Amino acid sequence: MKLGFSAWYRKDAVKIATKLLYVLKKDCYIHRGEELVKWDLFGPFLISLLLPLIVYFPTPLRDANSQNLAFALFFAFLWLMPFVSALNACLVGTYMDYLPLMSIILYELFPICVSAIIVKILSFIPKVVMVAPAVIYSLSLSKKSLEGHMVKDKWVMIYTPIVFMYITVGVLAIFNA
Repeated sequence: MKLGFSAWYRKDAVKIATKLLYVLKKDCYIHRGEELVKWDLFGPFLISLLLPLIVYFPTPLRDANSQNLAFALFFAFLWLMPFVSALNACLVGTYMDYLPLMSIILYELFPICVSAIIVKILSFIPKVVMVAPAVIYSLSLSKKSLEGHMVKDKWVMIYTPIVFMYITVGVLAIFNA
């Protein structure tokens, strides 16, 4: 049975929305992110587009060329760091394939993305108070999700690039929101 484009698009959008809500709820932490192992490309791509758009939203007070460059560099950073982190994890010792690992790393950026949206809309909320718990939640979520899929003695080497990425994204969300 062939699906039409709109039916395929609707089915994929529902699947992505379900995964994004799964990341925000405690079920993801309790079940160690097992739903995220079934990787897809469009959810991480959506997050990697949404986060730079939020953080570097164009304003008339800033130079458009520098805004475009910052957006492009942040987008590239959001794909380069999961690539490096997943490659590192595969080389050091993990029981997971490369693409599901990259998908998990990018999906678990969504709490930081939501906190950046809230900080952008409600500018009276202190940025650190909103973004820091999201970064901590993303870090604990990724630790819990990857815990059962890696060699026990190698978790620090696997987790270090992911920690660097999440903290860097959080700092960029704080200072540019």
